[in-house]
Amino acid sequence: MISNPDLFLEHLTNDYTVGRLYSLGISTPLLRILDNDDLQKIIERDVFFSVMHSPASTSQINVDIPRGSRVIHLDENTIESFVKAEHRVAIVLHEIGHAIVELSVQQRIGSMGSEFAADDFVVSKGFLAELLEALLIGIELMPAKFDTSSNRSRIVRLGKLRMSGK
Repeated sequence: MISNPDLFLEHLTNDYTVGRLYSLGISTPLLRILDNDDLQKIIERDVFFSVMHSPASTSQINVDIPRGSRVIHLDENTIESFVKAEHRVAIVLHEIGHAIVELSVQQRIGSMGSEFAADDFVVSKGFLAELLEALLIGIELMPAKFDTSSNRSRIVRLGKLRMSGK
């Protein structure tokens, strides 16, 4: 659990993002799931969050974002397609995993390994089942976005982890 939620909130790009993450049932669970080490990595790696509305949108950024920062853009249309907040949280945790996994690890293991490393972050937070379900739902509801060989490989791997009891 993050001991100082205000530090996390400083990494949300605007009031709209704050409100939408709350109304989508994402921010409160994240504040419970993420720990101080995760928050420290978010701060050190200049990770920010922004909610956008596809297919295109503009938003005002109300925080100073240093050059080279990582911004996790959450598409409202896609996120809202997932009825359960737990699925939404799993998706956001996966993106956080991408942002805070050491860059050297991502470069060493390549793109599929980077996906697996982000999945492993989700699993470490206890959201294996929710991520697996979200991928399956995504393929069913939005095949153009989700039905990829990468996601199919992730599903197979997550299914094996689930069967092994991880």
